[in-house]
Amino acid sequence: MQTRYLWRALSLSLFILGLGRGVQAAGPATSITLTPATATVTADQTVTFSVTAADASGITTTVTTDATLSTDDPLGTTLGAVYSAGQVGQWTIQASYQSLTTTATVTITPGALAEIDVNPESQPEIVVLKKFRTFKARGFDQHNNVVTDFVPTWVVSGNIGTIDANGKFTATAVGTGIVEARSASGVIDQVAVTVREPAPETAANTNTTPANTNGTTNAANTNTTPVNATTNTNS
Repeated sequence: MQTRYLWRALSLSLFILGLGRGVQAAGPATSITLTPATATVTADQTVTFSVTAADASGITTTVTTDATLSTDDPLGTTLGAVYSAGQVGQWTIQASYQSLTTTATVTITPGALAEIDVNPESQPEIVVLKKFRTFKARGFDQHNNVVTDFVPTWVVSGNIGTIDANGKFTATAVGTGIVEARSASGVIDQVAVTVREPAPETAANTNTTPANTNGTTNAANTNTTPVNATTNTNS
């Protein structure tokens, strides 16, 4: 019984020893790799990276928790291994571990529509009866990136006129109403519109002062004092 126990203990020790010889410890890191190397996401998405270090023999070790990530995305952030996208464009993610660095490239496209901006946007916008005004609407995501594929649905209320799919409003009745741009997801922006009567036309002033046609002129003063022609004849 005791001999059997000793053989089992010896076999286990030999197994562990052999297993230990088969595992080679990683040496000092000579390079690091950032995964994924490229990624394309929208401005409201995130990318989770992993960092792997390799020694001169090619033995790799995951060092994600010990690495530091940074980005040149002006509106993007990094927290641990997670990058949160911000501004539309192509940006660099840099990983640093010990004295080693490496980079990945991310391409950011606009995120989901978060805001609509209607122009012109005077409050209220004044439109003369039977005239028209063309409104424009732009969409933006949560980081103020322009959502280029946004197409608004136009609505007018208040029985003041009509509006077509291109935002052209035609005033048909005097009053105040609302022009509204809507998205399929429920985002809305609106502008108050007042329709007024055209200003009354003012008749041209044709009153002119006639020229003085009286032929009377001031005669020149022709009164002259005659020269004293009297001569003294006293001798």
